Amino acid sequence: MQYLAAKYQTRARDLRQRLREDRQKQYTSLLSAVRRIQAVFRRRQLIRRKKAEEARANQKAALVLCDFGRRVVTIMAAKKELSRRVSYLLQLLICRVAKVMCHCCKCLIGPSMLASDLSCMADEAKKVIAGGADYLHLDVMDGHFVPNITWGPPVIKHLRKHCPDIFFDCHMMVSNPEQWVQEIKDAGGDQYTFHLEAARDPAGLIEQIKATGMRVGMALRPGTPIEDALPWVDSVDVVLVMTVEPGFGGQKFMADMMPKVAYLRAKCPEKDIEVDGGLGPATVDAAARAGANMIVAGSSVFNSEVPAKVIAALRRSVEKLGNGKSEEELTELPS
Repeated sequence: MQYLAAKYQTRARDLRQRLREDRQKQYTSLLSAVRRIQAVFRRRQLIRRKKAEEARANQKAALVLCDFGRRVVTIMAAKKELSRRVSYLLQLLICRVAKVMCHCCKCLIGPSMLASDLSCMADEAKKVIAGGADYLHLDVMDGHFVPNITWGPPVIKHLRKHCPDIFFDCHMMVSNPEQWVQEIKDAGGDQYTFHLEAARDPAGLIEQIKATGMRVGMALRPGTPIEDALPWVDSVDVVLVMTVEPGFGGQKFMADMMPKVAYLRAKCPEKDIEVDGGLGPATVDAAARAGANMIVAGSSVFNSEVPAKVIAALRRSVEKLGNGKSEEELTELPS
C-alpha cells in the first residue's frame, strides 16, 4: 500500500509539474502575441500620425495656394481682364493643382420635393426613398425672400406622418428665419438650413437652431461671396452652395459656383457641403470634383422613369470623383 501511495504521489507531482510548465508556456506565448499586437498597433498609430501631419501640412499649403489664386483671379475678373468663363476655369484649375478635391465625407443624395408631383407628395417621397434617397430636401418659401410660395410647417408635419424615418432637410428661403425655427422642429424637421443673406444675427440664429436639437445648415445665394460665410462655417453642420438663383426649380446649373465649393472643401475637409440647383447625371461631376458630398436633385430624379438609377448615378459620381473610390468600390447601378 505504501508503495502504491508513493507511486500515485509521484505521478500527481509530475502531473502538477507538467501543468505548471504548460501554463507557463501558454502565458509566455500569450504575452508574446500581445506584445506583437501592441507593436503592430504602435506602428500603425505612428503611420496614421505621420499621414495626418502630412495631410494637415498639405491642406494648409493647398489652402494658401487656393486662396491666393482665387484672389488674383477675382481681382483680374473685376478689372474685366478676364471673362467670367475664363475666371471660373482658372479658379477651378488652381483648386485642382492644390489637390484639395479628395475627401472622406459620406455621399448623401436628397431629392428636392419641389420637383415632385405635389398632388401626391407622400407617394412621390416614398418612391424616391425606396430608390435609395438618403434624405428629403424641403424648400420652404415665403414669397418675400424669394418670389415664390411653396409650403410651411403644416405640410411638413403631414408629410412626416407618411415618412417617419427619413431625414428632413428644411431649406428656409424666408425673410425672417428666426421666426420659424421651433415650428419647423415641431413639424418634424431634422435640419434647418437658413440663408445667410436673411439672417439678422447669424450667430444667435445658429444657437437657436442648435437648442432645438436640429442640425444647422447655412445657405449662400450665387451672388454671395464665400468670404461672407467664413466667420460661421465652423459653427454649422452643413454649408449649402446654391448653384441656381433660389426660388424656382428646373433652372440651369451654374458651374461657376464650383470654386466656392472647392475653397470650402480645402478649408473644411470634414464639413458636409451641399449643392442645390440644376444637378443631374450630366452636371454632378463638376460638383463632385469640387468637393460637394450632399447633392440635391429635383427634376432629374422625379422626371426619370427609374429614380433609383439617377440616384445611384449621382452617388457613384461623388464616390469616384470626391471620395476617390475605385470602380469596384462604387455603388452598383440598379438593373
